[in-house]
This record gives sequence, structure tokens and C-alpha cells, in this order.
Amino acid sequence: MAATVESNGKLVRNCYRCTKCRELFYCTDFDYDKAKTACCPGTNTHVQGTAELMVNDTGSGEKGWKFCKYCAALYYASSATAGTCVGGGSHVAVEVEFTLTKVSSGSDSSNSWAKCGKCACLYQRGGGTANCAKGASHEAASTDSYTVNVVPKS
Repeated sequence: MAATVESNGKLVRNCYRCTKCRELFYCTDFDYDKAKTACCPGTNTHVQGTAELMVNDTGSGEKGWKFCKYCAALYYASSATAGTCVGGGSHVAVEVEFTLTKVSSGSDSSNSWAKCGKCACLYQRGGGTANCAKGASHEAASTDSYTVNVVPKS
């Protein structure tokens, strides 16, 4: 599977949270082509766990977030390594880059998205197991959360 992320430069539709790995991933077609759901560390393919979401880049915060060409997850591409992809080796970036706002742990934030310190993917904290490509569960790189401006599609 090779993800081709359609974007206007600041907004990406067709994003979901996987029920197995809890990662934010990109998918254009659940109904007709299972290969387009990409590989998941929890199962063979990501499993849609939310209604369709949108990622909106406000331009303020931590730069370097990209979608992986193979696992379709949003990951921090500016890390020392490109993170670990369940598709094998390191993540391979698609062209679109995002800036995500980091919220300190002391902030009152309903946002529960974190960067995994093992695979570099963005995942949602809480709510059960969050399988990681490097084995076991995701481990937050810090206590900070990310405001990803992911909102239900209207």
C-alpha cells in the first residue's frame, strides 16, 4: 500500500483513529480496497475507530509531522530517526508536512494525542491497548499532548 495524501497544503480529510493501534491514519477507501487501509501494528490493516476526521495545520507549533507512505500513520518525521514503520524499516514520508501545536501537561486540554517515543507516530492516549510497531504498547515521548486540530467532518 502506498498512501497518496490529498491536501490543499493546510488541510487533509480522510483521517481516522485506528481501534487497534490508536494511531491517526489516512485512508480513502474502506469499502472497496482493503489495501488502502495500510498496515497496522495491531492487525493486518488499520480498523476505523472514529468518524472521518480532518487534520488542519494552523502553522503554529512543532513542524515536521508527515504521513507515512506505507503505514499511512501521521508521524514525527524530524525525529533523529524516522521512527519505526510496521511496514518494515523506517517510516517513508509523503510530501505533505504539518505543524502540530504542543500543549503542556499542566494545561486543561481535552486533546489526548501524544507522540510515541518508540515509533514516532501520533496516537490517542487512553481507552485500552495502543499497539506499537516496535512491540507492546505506544509509550509517550513526554507528558505533553498535541492539539492536532482534528475535528469531525461536517
